[in-house]
Amino acid sequence: MSSRSTVSAEPAVLARRARDRRWPPAVPLAVVMALVLCALLAPVLAPHSPVEGSLGERLAPPLGLEGSKPGHLLGTDRHGRDTLSRLLYGARISLAVSVVGITLTGAGGGIIGLLAGFFGGWVDTLLMRLADISLCGRAARARCRRNA
Repeated sequence: MSSRSTVSAEPAVLARRARDRRWPPAVPLAVVMALVLCALLAPVLAPHSPVEGSLGERLAPPLGLEGSKPGHLLGTDRHGRDTLSRLLYGARISLAVSVVGITLTGAGGGIIGLLAGFFGGWVDTLLMRLADISLCGRAARARCRRNA
């Protein structure tokens, strides 16, 4: 193999690696976008009310199983409420809670980072060690749960 072919193949390999690095987030991003769209379009997509039930249609199995009801794709719960409608409207609540949590966490981290950067010195060291302890505590708790 000559050095010329090695040099000419190198940009192609680098381009392929760069392309491969961009694509892995595409699948999780598509899943998150689908969930966000379903949550935002819940009033349009939901076939029934998520709170109103019919005791005559309670515990109906999902479509495709014996005894399923055609109007309830994922079946009904013990109060006769449509499971698909409840999932779609529940996604709205989950989305709102996650947005609030991410916003508060980002604001808190930003404030701590600004204070550490502005004051520097021992304040920076103290705040960063507290952040390290907070992150380490989460990892330790997760490790303890796995071993239990």
